Amino acid sequence: MSPEAAESLLHRLNTPSETEQSSRYSLTERELDVLQEICKGKTTAEIAESLFISEHTVKTHRKKLIAKLPVNNATGLVRFAIDNGLC
Repeated sequence: MSPEAAESLLHRLNTPSETEQSSRYSLTERELDVLQEICKGKTTAEIAESLFISEHTVKTHRKKLIAKLPVNNATGLVRFAIDNGLC
């Protein structure tokens, strides 16, 4: 096996999948949807429109995400999502 293939395999084995990460932190499907939209740089209004929910609901999901994950703000959410393969 080439060193590149071995490194790729080890990375996959050591990096939890999106499903493993979301279940580890008890994230709902909708919270994941909101997190992915946040990662795209969308505003609260844009997220609400694309997910067919109210802006208040988007804000509630964002607050729940911040409470569940080891972050303090929306920037931390994006960083966490990138680091853990969630977006």
